Amino acid sequence: MMKLISGQFATVEPLVVMIFSCLGLFPLLFASLIMPNDSFKLPGWPFSLLSFGLGAFALLPYFVLNGEKSTKSRGFSLLNKWLTSPTFLLSLLTITLILYLYGFAAGSFFICMVLQQAHFQVI
Repeated sequence: MMKLISGQFATVEPLVVMIFSCLGLFPLLFASLIMPNDSFKLPGWPFSLLSFGLGAFALLPYFVLNGEKSTKSRGFSLLNKWLTSPTFLLSLLTITLILYLYGFAAGSFFICMVLQQAHFQVI
């Protein structure tokens, strides 16, 4: 884990690097879906911010407790424009595709299969 945090990706399995990197991309995707359409009783930005540390579990209370829509849309107009811009969304898509290609092309599926079979044999 420390190798991932410190940026020493060369010594870590590429599939693990791919998943770890996607953990930072998907909260951005969730923020681009939630924040521009934020017109519910609860504001969406605290939940989007918490999702960077807690993952999708931070978004569950927002979806459960959002309640009725209010008449006024809230949010930061400059941030909303940035989150919904085609350039930002295409860059998210491009980075995600590059990460998946890297993980699947350079990753060792044999190691994953051996670990999975060893896990099932222990149980």
